[in-house]
Amino acid sequence: MDNIEGSEWMVLIAVLIHLLMAPGTKVEESFNVQASHDLIYHNYNITAYDHNDFPGVVPRTFAGPIFLALFGFPMRLVFYLANTPKFWMLFVVRFVLGMTNVIAFLNFARAVRKHFGAETALFLRLIVASQFHMLFYASRPLPNTFAFVLEENLFRYINREKSFVRRLLYVGCCLHLICNLLCTSAFLYAGARNYPGGDAIAHLQWTQRVDAQKPISVYIDNACAQTGVSRFMQLYDAWEYVLKCFMNFVKYELLSATKVLCIRRSPSLVCYTYPYIFL
Repeated sequence: MDNIEGSEWMVLIAVLIHLLMAPGTKVEESFNVQASHDLIYHNYNITAYDHNDFPGVVPRTFAGPIFLALFGFPMRLVFYLANTPKFWMLFVVRFVLGMTNVIAFLNFARAVRKHFGAETALFLRLIVASQFHMLFYASRPLPNTFAFVLEENLFRYINREKSFVRRLLYVGCCLHLICNLLCTSAFLYAGARNYPGGDAIAHLQWTQRVDAQKPISVYIDNACAQTGVSRFMQLYDAWEYVLKCFMNFVKYELLSATKVLCIRRSPSLVCYTYPYIFL
């Protein structure tokens, strides 16, 4: 791809805003997130991979995470020398994926400009930059997000010689863009607040940062693990982060935990909550 030009900057800035506003990940992204983490931090120590404890119900490929780890691994040394929290590696991994998808889209938009004119390509970029779905998910490590890169380049190739009669309703497009911006603002705010587990562990680690070197055990319930908690969020090596899915298996772990992360006060937890203060 040639130098970034004109309205292409809007798409790049928009995907960065989505990444910075909602950096957390959820359960559907967990495999690729944890795989990227393990490839970067555990390398050849396969026995330490999270996939061994939570393999999932169907086989999945490491191809996408390997691509992301190629860029993340060199940054690991930089972060280590700069004493940067591991959480920022999640930004690096998602940034690489987001930029890969954006570059693929911008190449497609340039093909549109070549065959249908600069105005059509401009409106295509405006619509994509102002709408929520595509750029919000562009940096999220989902299987279909990895496939999106190939799909954009494939469509660019298939349509390289095709043309069609086009009609643009200028006022309608402008209203569409305004509506997109309003809806995107609402969805982005909702998306940023949709990761209570990530907010909880970040709040816990910040408020308890004076105890970063103490041997603290943190119990993480299933709901927290599905709504933002990943190994990138675990900042303190001295802390033990315990994740169990079923309460009847974890009575001992729960009672022995120093901190407990729960999404809500479940009635089944009442008998275990007396040592804890809810934040």
